[in-house]
Amino acid sequence: MIGVLASLSFTVQAGWFESKEVNYLKQARLQLCADHTVEDMATSFLSDPEWEYGESEDGERFINLEGGLTFHDKPATALMQFMINPDTSVEFNALEFNGIPQSLMIASALLEKMCSSARENASYTSQPQDTASIERTLATVYGLDTFGEEGLLIRTDQGEFRMNLAAMTEPELNILKLAAFSASSLCFIGQNAIYKDSVEQSC
Repeated sequence: MIGVLASLSFTVQAGWFESKEVNYLKQARLQLCADHTVEDMATSFLSDPEWEYGESEDGERFINLEGGLTFHDKPATALMQFMINPDTSVEFNALEFNGIPQSLMIASALLEKMCSSARENASYTSQPQDTASIERTLATVYGLDTFGEEGLLIRTDQGEFRMNLAAMTEPELNILKLAAFSASSLCFIGQNAIYKDSVEQSC
């Protein structure tokens, strides 16, 4: 069993502003994934990642990273904790799924998956696209569902579309949620009739 999650005595929630410690961790690179930052790993794999900085009673500095994922084919909330050492190095400390501590083996596997996801996302976004074959489809959104670990299923009046959650930006996800709530139309962009690369408010 890996380290126990330290409890917060003082926290700063990301959302209004972020502490320098949160920003430091986001730009840090773990030894097992030296080609990508911790932020790259988190945003490419976890849904709605949230960062929280705190200090333990004995002065240890740590950051909790929380986000959604799929574990054993079921949705779960992962809580990962990183420590910032006195020499400013970053150390992974502990992992919980739905409040249940996980083993070092599971934690290591998760970090490796997050790194692979960051690499795949970087490879996907760097590939040039043939703009002549890109289709823009105006469709009314009726509902959203998830499939697999990183898939988003979008029900529209033009049929079902699929998008990669890991490759989506937060603004794209927000306009999708609003459109599904109000049954309004959006412009879906992609080279495939079903799988879409991006979404905009108008065509």
